[in-house]
Amino acid sequence: MYTSYFAKYKGSEGVAITVTLPAWAKKHKRYAPLTPTSELLWAYKNGRINELQYEKQYLKILEDRGLTPKQVLQDLGNDAVLLCFEKTGYFCHRHIAAEWLRKNGIEVHEI
Repeated sequence: MYTSYFAKYKGSEGVAITVTLPAWAKKHKRYAPLTPTSELLWAYKNGRINELQYEKQYLKILEDRGLTPKQVLQDLGNDAVLLCFEKTGYFCHRHIAAEWLRKNGIEVHEI
């Protein structure tokens, strides 16, 4: 499995895990189970929570949804590329999701 961001990734295996999609990225399928809630996203963007709080709340959302790394792999396959807006090196839920998958035995590489 892989991760990248919309502006960089030009392939066909892209899977959006974002609340919204850029108009030009409609070719990518969406995978709602890994999408943060709008409330969580805006709480972070508006400075009401910090990165650590965001991470804890995001992982709790995945848990509350009953999502498992095994299910993500089964649903998306090894070649899926999880996409969001943030460039490599910036804080975002894509990196939290990738680490969650890695901690549970799934290889994930940033493109």
